[in-house]
Amino acid sequence: MVFRLMNIGPAALDSGDSLYQIAGVLAAQSVTGTQLVAVVPAMSGVTDLLLDSIRLGNYSNVYTKLLTSHKNAARRQGKDETARQVLIQDVTDMLDSYTWLGKSLANRGPTPSEQDNILLMGERLSARLLAASLQNRGVQTVALNASELLVRLNGLPTPDANATRERVQSRLLPLLNQGNVVVVNASLDAESAQASAHRKHDEPSLCAAALIAAAAPDEVWSWLDGEHYDVRVV
Repeated sequence: MVFRLMNIGPAALDSGDSLYQIAGVLAAQSVTGTQLVAVVPAMSGVTDLLLDSIRLGNYSNVYTKLLTSHKNAARRQGKDETARQVLIQDVTDMLDSYTWLGKSLANRGPTPSEQDNILLMGERLSARLLAASLQNRGVQTVALNASELLVRLNGLPTPDANATRERVQSRLLPLLNQGNVVVVNASLDAESAQASAHRKHDEPSLCAAALIAAAAPDEVWSWLDGEHYDVRVV
């Protein structure tokens, strides 16, 4: 059985169509018994918009832009009107938490934890959309936050290798062995989210690099766009 990690670059997620195309490839591979982990960034430009909202305090304007673009992406992933409306509501709820946080920051800057939550929002939206697109194709799918798999100890800038390996063994591998496709967002915090948004297509995100080291996939696919990718045998 092949274990394949999908390292999706930011340029590969330029629209809901790209998400839909990638989900189609993953769905086709899942029926062959391939074990699949997809590490997803925010859609193109989203992390920069979220960073601007911190710098400029224009949370309401950014909320409107992101709600429009992600609702459009959600409509592309749903198999029918009911599925589309459920996904649109999930996207709306996630972005509502962002705009309420923005309102609380009217007279102050965000704490480090709040900044992480803001800049990771785009990745978590992408993960939710990709997972839904797979589920609407009948694929058994679980979406996880990177923090559920990667362990950062003692303020280290990168995940602790041993602790992350143990977490991957206890959390990720059982899900794969149960036949799930696992979708994970690409970053742990604000700093790694900014780095992920501007990396080259074949450069792994923080999460992808940590999972390659901890889980030892057989192959790594780096996505150039919604249809094309590079394959590396590990």
